[in-house]
Amino acid sequence: MQTETMIDRRTAIKATFPNEIWLVELVRHRSGTQNEVTIVAILDVFSGRPVMVDLTSGSATHLTVKLDMAVNAFRRPIKVWVDGSFEFSSAELQEWAQQYGTTIIRGGMLQKHSQTAPFLKRLWEECLSNLPTDIGLMKSALGAWCDGYRP
Repeated sequence: MQTETMIDRRTAIKATFPNEIWLVELVRHRSGTQNEVTIVAILDVFSGRPVMVDLTSGSATHLTVKLDMAVNAFRRPIKVWVDGSFEFSSAELQEWAQQYGTTIIRGGMLQKHSQTAPFLKRLWEECLSNLPTDIGLMKSALGAWCDGYRP
């Protein structure tokens, strides 16, 4: 079974039903004097709604744990769309995709996608610009923002 597909950077991807394609984006954030944190944002491409927005270490192992949590909360996607960054090029992500029968899509126009651009813009404006520095409060703020997000 094929677990990975490469697409041209100019290609726009459309989903035809919920949970068909999840976009996974890692966002690096630093507020004030705090250390940089990495936030994983998982977006359902069809609905434009976030599946998960949470803190992550950015490691491949931690990323697959977050994907497992998202699958348990919803159901497995048919495809997971990622960019070409090193966090997404691990054998662990390939194994995760094989385990769930999910195809990894690499490339395309993630930030320019019609659902992604407004989502990431609002994440920055509504959430990250006011994010507390305490890790516990940060996780709560991200979760509350995700739960209240409406495209």
